[in-house]
Amino acid sequence: MVIFLWGLFLPCLLFGKVSLGVDVFWEEGYEALLKDKKVALVTNHTGVNKELVLTSDLFKKRSFQLIALF
Repeated sequence: MVIFLWGLFLPCLLFGKVSLGVDVFWEEGYEALLKDKKVALVTNHTGVNKELVLTSDLFKKRSFQLIALF
């Protein structure tokens, strides 16, 4: 049974790729939709990108104004 489960999940472990929503947001160019806008961000202390930078810090450094953080 263990061997079956290992064989079932091994391809996912070797070849699976997970993209975080915040990374997709920047990579796909959605930032342009928020240019010169006021933005509120709903997040928590675990909200980070693939490089473990806080989402709130990423939003503070962009071309829009972060006015509220929830």
